[in-house]
Amino acid sequence: FIGTHQAALWMGDYGYVTLMPEIDSLRTSPDARMLPFQHADEIVAPDYYAVSMDAGQGRPIRTELTATMHCSYLRFTFPANNSAMILIEAARPKVAGHVDVDVTTHEITGYNPDRMDADLGPLKLPHFRGYFVVQFRTPFTHAGSYPTKDDTSLATGAFAQFRTTQGQVIEARVGTSFISVEQARRNLGAEIPRWDFDAVSKALGESWNEKLGRITIEGATRDQRAMFYTGLYHAMLYPRSMSEQGHYYSAFDDTVHAGESYTDYATWDIFRAEFSLLTLLAPERIDGMIQALLQDYLEGGWMPKWPNPGYTNIMIATHADSLVAEAVKKGFTGFDRPLAWRAVRKDALTPPDDDAHRAWADREPGTPYEARAGLFYLRALGYIPADKTAEAASRTLDDAYDDWCAAQVAASVGDASAFHLLTVRSRYYRNIFNGHSGLMQARNSDGSWAPPDAGWTEGIQFRRSP
Repeated sequence: FIGTHQAALWMGDYGYVTLMPEIDSLRTSPDARMLPFQHADEIVAPDYYAVSMDAGQGRPIRTELTATMHCSYLRFTFPANNSAMILIEAARPKVAGHVDVDVTTHEITGYNPDRMDADLGPLKLPHFRGYFVVQFRTPFTHAGSYPTKDDTSLATGAFAQFRTTQGQVIEARVGTSFISVEQARRNLGAEIPRWDFDAVSKALGESWNEKLGRITIEGATRDQRAMFYTGLYHAMLYPRSMSEQGHYYSAFDDTVHAGESYTDYATWDIFRAEFSLLTLLAPERIDGMIQALLQDYLEGGWMPKWPNPGYTNIMIATHADSLVAEAVKKGFTGFDRPLAWRAVRKDALTPPDDDAHRAWADREPGTPYEARAGLFYLRALGYIPADKTAEAASRTLDDAYDDWCAAQVAASVGDASAFHLLTVRSRYYRNIFNGHSGLMQARNSDGSWAPPDAGWTEGIQFRRSP
């Protein structure tokens, strides 16, 4: 049961904490500690999760989970056992996590620095940590920490041990933070101040009902309603709030700032539709989302493509420009408009470092922030060449759209010359239209057509039948 779980599985989690109930003996490796379960023994809802797991010899362990913005609340129902335990894993094997056990306060605290974008983006972030504090309602009889199997110098986990009677419930509150253990404790005190699982679940349910209730549908079957509201639930999970009681950790300059921030939104994935949906269903969040992108620009030099939580260089183009333009055109005013133009202007007019000598392959490690990869060639040729830059056809098309978006932002601040330049460039998509086939097609730097399946992002080009 992961305290900071990422729903976007292909991106990986970061700064996580894992809890697992056990009986009889301590088992620390994932393979050794896993317990079987049946989906029939699960309950899954936005405000509540429960599952019964088979610990062997007819002894089930039931886990229930609910949450707040930065915290989670777990209830474990154990069989009678002299060695009922809750394992707290600060980090995966070979990751330098840290745990502390306080037997006087019955707390286990710790952190880990693990993040997927450490290998993808240009930032090292030596101060990045996912911090946690775990508190138990019932005093534990024994507790300790354990090292990884491969490196006994790394204490990556801990455990709390209890003597339980049949059906005894052990409750745990988990506070998380990207600022400090102390902030994790403050988040827990603010969001789950009392030992009342049902009250926390009820409040979370009311919050989700308010959000999902912003759309009412008629004439749908039960299955159709379930599909619709499940999709709506997923659409409203992200971006993730990084704000913690008026402050946030920035993965763009590795420091803590006052203010509001968001992360974990893939602009390439949301600029077409989901962001538009959020402007309708969560308009109270839009100004903060845009201002967060502008803060990222100030702190790191560019607006990100897909913060997770920092630069990842995943996907193409600079569709933060689209998000800013949509907010501008729809009349949102709670962000710095001149600063927005500065950030968008840099995207549109400044090639990334060493642009003429890099292919910018997808998820290529060790690169600078790529922004509009191939912009050096786009300005010279009117398109991005497939023999110089990866995913060139898709980049040419997406950059044309982002140029149109940037032109709208330029117009909003009265920059007529930039509006004219970017409007002209927004028509560069025409330069990769193959009139013979009637399809868009990548071109090489000498003007020749590249193979029809070259230069595309998550797609291929097909020839038209004769």
